[in-house]
This record gives sequence, structure tokens and C-alpha cells, in this order.
Amino acid sequence: MTNFSSFITLSVPYIHSPHPNSRVVWHTGPGPGAVSEFRLFGCCKSTMGCGYQRAIYGHGGYAMSLLLLVLVFGHGPDPVQGASYAKITSDGTQQKPFCSWASTCVWDATTQAECAVALCKASGFKDGLFLSSDASMCEVSVTSSTVWYWVTDRDEYAQGSYHKESTITAMCFNSGVQVTSDGTQSKPVCTWNASPCVWDATTQQKCAVGLCKAGGFSTGVFVSAMHNYCEKSYSSSELWNYVTSSDRYEFKQYGYETPISALCIDDGTLVTSDGTQAKPVCTWNSAPCVWDATTQQQCATGLCKASGFGTGIFVSASHSYCTTSYSSGDIWNYITSTDSYEFKQYGYETPVTAKCYVASSGGGGSSSSWVATITGDGTEAKPLCSWSSTCVWDTTTQTECAVQMCKASGYDSGIFISAPHSMCEQSSHTGTSYYWITDQDQFKLGDLVLETPVTAKCTKSTVRITSDGTQTKPLCTWNQSPCVWDDATREKCAVGLCKAAGYSTGTFVSSLYNYCETSHTSSSTWYYITSSDQVVYGSYGLETPVTADCFSGTLPTTTTTTTTTTTTTTTTTT
Repeated sequence: MTNFSSFITLSVPYIHSPHPNSRVVWHTGPGPGAVSEFRLFGCCKSTMGCGYQRAIYGHGGYAMSLLLLVLVFGHGPDPVQGASYAKITSDGTQQKPFCSWASTCVWDATTQAECAVALCKASGFKDGLFLSSDASMCEVSVTSSTVWYWVTDRDEYAQGSYHKESTITAMCFNSGVQVTSDGTQSKPVCTWNASPCVWDATTQQKCAVGLCKAGGFSTGVFVSAMHNYCEKSYSSSELWNYVTSSDRYEFKQYGYETPISALCIDDGTLVTSDGTQAKPVCTWNSAPCVWDATTQQQCATGLCKASGFGTGIFVSASHSYCTTSYSSGDIWNYITSTDSYEFKQYGYETPVTAKCYVASSGGGGSSSSWVATITGDGTEAKPLCSWSSTCVWDTTTQTECAVQMCKASGYDSGIFISAPHSMCEQSSHTGTSYYWITDQDQFKLGDLVLETPVTAKCTKSTVRITSDGTQTKPLCTWNQSPCVWDDATREKCAVGLCKAAGYSTGTFVSSLYNYCETSHTSSSTWYYITSSDQVVYGSYGLETPVTADCFSGTLPTTTTTTTTTTTTTTTTTT
């Protein structure tokens, strides 16, 4: 089946166009009974004419010729080999089209975002962020050649010679999130502490990586900054900073800092089993033993989830766990046949290496995890771990301390990473604090003598859902002017969708459109109405599907992510 519709090249005399960027195309649909279409489609930039017959009009002093433009339907090319993101600039090729228009030109943030996404999809990526353009496509032209365009008011790619267009630069990616500093620990602003201050592309990229790693991502790409951090201050209060000159995070008031925006990317983390609770080896307990691609992938997923990630991909194993043993002592195991974890000596097990990812993606109900690494600080949301009359400091107690601290922060569970010392022997905190009391199974506010902060990988299970117009997955719309499409409104759409699906709440991931400007369907369907906070059935005319991460329970107190340290297990019984 061809990926093109059929077109006939025409030279049509003396057809006047009322629009400066209009065009003519004769389109014959494929197959019997196809409808032919004749429409204005483009203009030539040569004042000498572009054919033996031409239609003339006076916009900008150019003559207009009627020419063929080929429209392309279907998916774009494969993305750049091996790239999960790339900065791309229009050059007029099919993979890097300019941005233009046919009848009506609007040059605002929405159009710029549309041009960026179209450029990136033409290059084989799934999404894109607008970075810059050479000029407004409503006002100037950058080429007189026949090139490829994204036509904004037609929502289509076209080849030809348009009257006005713009060169777009975009950050293109397959899996990424745009994150902006807000001064919290997971979204620090960027600053410096060693003279001379430098604000160049290298520094800006360091700011981006620092911001993204604070949020638990693998890396990041700089998008923009509020200002040059060598010249201005953002806040007169203490807040979280990423310090480029020392590559560290600090809660302080520096005086010269800037919020930045970055494209944050999870490229995966290589994790290898070592027999600890967070990195279990892989084993089995139900005959016959099978060691194939399916069980290897089970091992990878089990390892990654034990380390607090959402999912993983198998990379390698030391050996087949059906034939060889790895350890003669008790260690932590992930058991493929029961999908469970156990501290035991099995006799047949293997370490595996997997590439682990923060969360699995998808639409319409895929499972994922909201993950953060948290350290106790004595607050109600991050209690220290202590005891009342009997102290035991072993793997069971360490796990209990981790789980309870994570639950205090609003997460579902937690995995022990480390502690600076045994809570049975030392103290590292003075003053009244919140504690989890292990031998009383309760939280308590007080001033205890012996305690320890623990660091844990905390997880909260989520389900990613996308609107489909059903009663449990409604589209999002509005019914009260003026229409507003901002962060608060998008979050309302997410919460409305999640509650309709039976969850307690949710967080916004993405939307197909700005619901103030675009309609998704002309049919009656189910809607969540932000202005009245209700789900109704009808036909509104302006709406959008949204994607949200939904979960039961309350929103976690913090999404702080910090660098984890190597787990050290000390067992002391008093």
C-alpha cells in the first residue's frame, strides 16, 4: 500500500487568491469513487514567473504560480540511530521541515510548540520542545527554493515554495519530561561559589544535569534559564541550590542564582545483583527449572523493582541458575516461580545485571512507580528510627525503619539503603524530633537518647491512564468563560480523570491539545468539566484527552531524590 495520495500538476490561469500564503492542488483520491479536490495551495517567489500561465496577486510584490505540493501521510522516518534525544534545526528536507501556513498565520507559543513537535516527528522522534526560531513565519521568508514544510493551519506536511516560513530549532526526544527549578530539593535552582563566574553553554548544561539528577533522572539537556546567574539573584530566602563549581546540592541563600528549565531523560541505570535486599540474586523454587529469555527478563524486573525502579531490561547473568550456585550462605533472592523475595540459602542462584528505569510508560492503564530517595531528618514526614526498651539492629529492623519513614512521607513502601550507624549504640540528633519506635510499632514525638536517620528508596504505585471518552476515562473540557489552560487547570483535568477511573487523585502527564482552542471529537462523549468539577455526557466542541498518573491514597509529602550511598549492614542486638 502506498504512503502517498495521487496528485496532478496543474498550471491554472488567472485564479486570484485572497490569502498571501494560499496554494492550488488538484487531488485525486486513490481507487474507484474517489473525490477530486481543487484548492489553493502555494505561491512562487520568482518575479519572473513560474510557468507559462500564472495567477498574479500583489502581496509583497511577488507573483504567484500554481504548483504541485505533495502531501505525505503516515509515520515519519526512524529516529537518529541510537539517540534518545537530539537538538534539531529545520533545513527544508523532508526530515527537517520549515514551518509555514496557508491562509491564516498565528505566531504565538502554541504555534511554536506545534512547529517543534512537527519538526521532531518528521525526524522520527515522538515529541519535541520549542527552543528558538529565526523569525516570525508571519513576517519573513528564509528561502525561495522548493522545500518541505509543516503547514500549521492545515495540520499537514507539504513540499513546495511558500511565501513565508520560519526555521525552527527544537529539542527532540522519545522519552523525556520538561522540568523547571522551583527551589525545592528535587528541583533546585542553579548557582556558583568559585570566581570567576562563567555563564556559557557548558555551565548551562551542568545546571540542566544537576537539576535532572536531583529529580531522579539519568541526565538532562538545557532548555532555558530565567537569567544569567552571574548577574542576578532569584531569591532573598534560603532554598535548594545546585552548585556548578562544586557539583553539589546545598540549602542556602547564595545571592546569585537562576531557575532553569531542562529536558530530563531517564536513560536507565545498570544494576548488578550482590545479594543485598536492594540487589537480590535470582533463583527458583518450583521444578522444572527453566532458564530462557522469559525467566531472564523476570530476573531483571525483580532486581530493578527491589532497587526501587519501576521496570528493567535483562542485560546479562553470571550463569544459568538451573545448574550452578552463587553463594553457600544466606542472601537475598528474587524467586521467579513465586515472584517474591526471600533471605535464604537456596543452592541454585545467579547474579544478574539489568538496565533499570524509574517508571514504565504507557497509556490507558500501565503500572509504574513514583520513586524517591529520602533520608530521615526528624520531621513528621521523615522520622528518625529509634527504640524504647529493646533494641535490635538487623536487616528486619532496617527494613521496618525504611518502610515506616516512607509511609510517613506518603509512599506505599520503602527499601533500606543505608544508615550512618546502629541505633542501638549511637545518637546523631539532639532536640525534640519525630521517631519511629521499632519495639512499640508507633510514631512518637520526643527527645530520645539513641537513634539513627535511615536513607531509603521510597515507592508509590501509580497507574498511567489516558482519556478515551468513556465514563471512567472522560475527556477534559470547560463551560465557563474565560477559558484558562494553565498548570492548575491541567492538574484539575488529571485529578478529574483519575477520580472518574476510581482512584483518589493523580498528577498531570500530558494532553493532546489546549482545550481552549481545539476540538477532539464532534460526537457525544463523556467529559470532566473543570469549571464545575463534574462528569457529564454530551457534546461540547472544545476538549482534549489527557494522560495522568493515578494512584490511591494521598499525595506524597515530598518527591525528594538524593544520591544514594552503598548499603552497609551492621547487626547489633541489645
